Amino acid sequence: MHKDSFERHVEKYFNDVDQTELGDLLEKPTAIGWKVAGSDFHSSLRAIMEFWGGVEQVHIGTVNDRKIASLVFSESFARGIQVVKLMQRRPGSSDEIGTVDHVDFFVTDIDAAHRRAEGSGLLVEAQANDAHSWLSATLEGEHFTREIKFVDRSVLAIGVRSLADAEQSIMGDE
Repeated sequence: MHKDSFERHVEKYFNDVDQTELGDLLEKPTAIGWKVAGSDFHSSLRAIMEFWGGVEQVHIGTVNDRKIASLVFSESFARGIQVVKLMQRRPGSSDEIGTVDHVDFFVTDIDAAHRRAEGSGLLVEAQANDAHSWLSATLEGEHFTREIKFVDRSVLAIGVRSLADAEQSIMGDE
């Protein structure tokens, strides 16, 4: 995966979602979700680490039988985003790979975001996995589908919780 190709996909994503009537709900993007085929996860992660540069921290976890790596960069991409979530596509899924799967947008009130997104004509659904929950809004275009994820915390909170659980398991009651 080349950094310039990644940045072009991100720019196209934002050009599309900026056409919605969500305005202020899109002011605080926190992470870019990028989906890869299961067999490509480790090679994609290695390529990012070796060739992009600027990776400050990485957390890799397993959620619903697939690997997800949250990479924190020293410099930001579009709109100040410093976190990329590299995600294995679920087994049997037909989700598109090699492009922006979604962007997480921080909101303080998920219910208000739900009403606004639904009122703007987007397909809206509350979703969750073993690690956290979010509100998914889908923008359908003639030649594209864009997922907007509204979250009330950063994906980094999942890594923090996972590492705290691991520490507790290792250290016990000490």
